[in-house]
Amino acid sequence: MKIFTALSFTLMTSFCTAQSLAETANEPLKMLSKADKSKLEAVFHQIKIEFVTPTKNDQLVNACLSSLSLSESPATLYTEKDMDLEDESKAVLKIAQVIASQSSSEADSHKNLEKCLISMVSSLNADSHYYPPAEENSPTSAIKLAGIGVEFKIKDGMLFVVSALDTGPAQKAGIRRGDIITNIDKSSTKGLSMNEAVKLLRGELNSTVELDVTRQNQTESSKFVLKRDYVKAAAPEIKRIQNHYIYIQTKSQNQDSLESIAVKLDQLLQEKNAVTNGIILDLRNNSGGLLYVSAGISAIFLPQKSLIASVKGTSKLANFNMTAEREFYLSDMKKKDLIKKLPDVTKKIPLVVLINHDTASGSEIIASALQEYKRAKIIGTTSFGRSSLETIFPMHDGSALKLSTAKWYTSLGNSIESVGVIPDIVISDNADVMIGSENDIVLNRGLEHLSLVQH
Repeated sequence: MKIFTALSFTLMTSFCTAQSLAETANEPLKMLSKADKSKLEAVFHQIKIEFVTPTKNDQLVNACLSSLSLSESPATLYTEKDMDLEDESKAVLKIAQVIASQSSSEADSHKNLEKCLISMVSSLNADSHYYPPAEENSPTSAIKLAGIGVEFKIKDGMLFVVSALDTGPAQKAGIRRGDIITNIDKSSTKGLSMNEAVKLLRGELNSTVELDVTRQNQTESSKFVLKRDYVKAAAPEIKRIQNHYIYIQTKSQNQDSLESIAVKLDQLLQEKNAVTNGIILDLRNNSGGLLYVSAGISAIFLPQKSLIASVKGTSKLANFNMTAEREFYLSDMKKKDLIKKLPDVTKKIPLVVLINHDTASGSEIIASALQEYKRAKIIGTTSFGRSSLETIFPMHDGSALKLSTAKWYTSLGNSIESVGVIPDIVISDNADVMIGSENDIVLNRGLEHLSLVQH
């Protein structure tokens, strides 16, 4: 049984043992500690065998050593003989030697190694990260931090709010989709990475954070002082609208989403004397989530064994066809198959899917599959266009490695990377109108389409 997670599938692979680091004399070291050298070897090797694009040794060495304050460029520190591209051990040894030569103690070398690993992994692409031990933003961290309840994206070096989560501090204060966060605690957000922005926005429960926010098409910014709180990801919203239609809005594919949708949808379809003329699946502002949940939502509406997407990566485990079968949408094969329990009409009832530019990754898997099987009419604006999948590799010392390990392709073999899912009916939503409200013109266009479809 494969377990897929983190916008994708997670191979819960632990490959490093942390050992205590002893202080040494205040002079350059000859070599890293055994624990640190093992960690360096493990991360380097993991990149070589798992990263979605083949990566040369010298690229990784240069990226790693560029984080150190060297008197000369990293490339001058090794010869072509040192860097046999077929020999990982020589590349790792050279990194270890340079780090040791720049360190006066094992504690110092450990600190330099952590900087090197962050630099090396970040150089791969924007979605790959190394999280040091006890890093508060690490996906494996047990530290629980409060936040302000926003989902955001970085575009042209600026922090755009994708959505303000219901009942979160930001939403209560009036921050909304499309707003640009220009300053956090008086520090400019220009050029921040996603991780850097998250670290600034999160903090202890009830602590405050000051934001300067600019609304699109406005020149003056507004100041917000928010009190951080624990904010749960929004649960899927499933309800009847206009009596004869079912509306499903999901903002992410988390571990509870699939069961919530399947159970509530079954209840609504089984209601006595209820007539259902169509279903609207709203994926706007949904940036993805767990891959198996995306497979499950697709499988609700597609014939059994339908090809949902093809996954292609460097390793054997990252190459497979994802189909509408329980082995791809159940996180635990002992669990009940709630999708199989749904009435047959679920796979035939007229269906509309709503998307926008912030529909990404796992949500694009759902939209593309339903469109290519002509199972649903897609309405809205072209989606984000993100086809990479990430895998999280936890380490025993509490650090973690997140790598882009595969790309996914649609059921017809197409790549949506930087292209997105193109809607059948193009209509833009209004940032000033709450998604799912009576004045939501995209939702109303979906209802209009369903009213014209012969069931």
